[in-house]
Amino acid sequence: MAIKRHLLTLEEDTKTLYVLAIHSESEDYQLAFQLNKHCNTSFKRSKDDISNSQNVLFSRFIWEDLAYDTQYALLSNKKQIESPAIAINSTALFDLPVRNQVSLFPEFKQVDFFIVSNDQTAIETLFESLKLLPIVSTAYPVSVAQFKNRSHLIFES
Repeated sequence: MAIKRHLLTLEEDTKTLYVLAIHSESEDYQLAFQLNKHCNTSFKRSKDDISNSQNVLFSRFIWEDLAYDTQYALLSNKKQIESPAIAINSTALFDLPVRNQVSLFPEFKQVDFFIVSNDQTAIETLFESLKLLPIVSTAYPVSVAQFKNRSHLIFES
């Protein structure tokens, strides 16, 4: 009797995603608040943070617009981590912790936040609104193809 083999091929999510890169000195919750206040959004902090390869957690804010069947995610890209002080200079008066900045997407180290959506028109409207916010230094669209690790961009259902 011949053995039957079923070969499954796994494909990436075929939904098209649209991404905005945001440069801002604000904290993540401040940006989410300002977006909700001035851009007619309803971002809420997600219970599930995103972790990178170093197991550093990055915040995620989610907004689902049920009227238009559109999903949005505001992702933090930068995180300051502290490691214990290393005795490099024994003459130092205090043992200060060493602070390092880690990025969720290392290829975009300068970007502070990303907004991801599955609707191009909505992301374009949000892009125009972002230009008017005083806490946003700059914002610009980014192609999904530029991301090395696209799994953090995919919406979880």
